[in-house]
Amino acid sequence: MKRNSLNITGLIVAVLLLLSMIAMVVDASAQSARQHPGYVDLETMGSLRRVIGHEPTIEVNVEGALLRLVAEASRYEDPELATMLRRLEGVFVRGFHIGDTSAGRAREQASVIGRELEKVGWTTIVSINERDEYVRMFARMERDEIVGMVVMVVDEAGREAIFLNIVGDVDPEEIGRIGSKFRVPLGN
Repeated sequence: MKRNSLNITGLIVAVLLLLSMIAMVVDASAQSARQHPGYVDLETMGSLRRVIGHEPTIEVNVEGALLRLVAEASRYEDPELATMLRRLEGVFVRGFHIGDTSAGRAREQASVIGRELEKVGWTTIVSINERDEYVRMFARMERDEIVGMVVMVVDEAGREAIFLNIVGDVDPEEIGRIGSKFRVPLGN
């Protein structure tokens, strides 16, 4: 009888050890997007909630195992999108409803974030300044490859401001598809 209890105890210890190792691997993969050179913490850099004055209406934080799950779920519906999502490390979105008073603050904050990105080596690839629309798109390059993108859209007519960070091997032509998948209005 003592021998069976030792076997069960050993089995429980082995299972707990295995579960803790799996948890560490999952945790490490989830942390990798935030340590990737294409990652930008828009919340910290921009103090978005404080400056705009309220909580986001859209908040997306998809990385690691969850991003792989989204890619796999997309495989039958849109195989090309699934392939693209597998190349990414993370997708982070903050969307805000803006009124007349917060629209100017959202534009200014996007401008502040843009200047900070340029200081640390990001390249401006799109800049649109129209009366009701302000758009900035930045890319982080390493060895002639895009490793991250930041898209900021302040649409005063639509009364929304979107801040998006895509981390990983990014194809700029696919931004709209990523936005559609995560239900982020990016003018597509």
